[in-house]
Amino acid sequence: QKLFDAAIPLVRQTSAEHRSMVMFLSDGWDHFPRVALQKLFDAVARSTPGKALRLHTIQFPADNHDGSAVLSQMAQVAQSRATTEDDFAKASSAMRSVDNISLQEAFVGIAASLSSAAGGLIAAV
Repeated sequence: QKLFDAAIPLVRQTSAEHRSMVMFLSDGWDHFPRVALQKLFDAVARSTPGKALRLHTIQFPADNHDGSAVLSQMAQVAQSRATTEDDFAKASSAMRSVDNISLQEAFVGIAASLSSAAGGLIAAV
């Protein structure tokens, strides 16, 4: 909940001509954050009308498969909110990172998937 609360003011800073993307790094050991996630989607909808959120979840450490279910569900919800033409938001994903090298590869893969028009980092939480 607190991580989403920290992300909401940041996505509110996104100007209407840009897109919002959130990367969520977690061990996945929590319940599905339905209310907090909805608040995040609502904040994005107000800041950038008609432009859905792109959400990447990364499970780290990925010692237990149970934690990946919540993170996968979060990414699936983000994908489902994208329109069929919205390739940016449809690229939301869930990844598992078993070590520092695969964690680095996950971030490099996300960076490579962005176009130069995607914008830059507002802040790290």
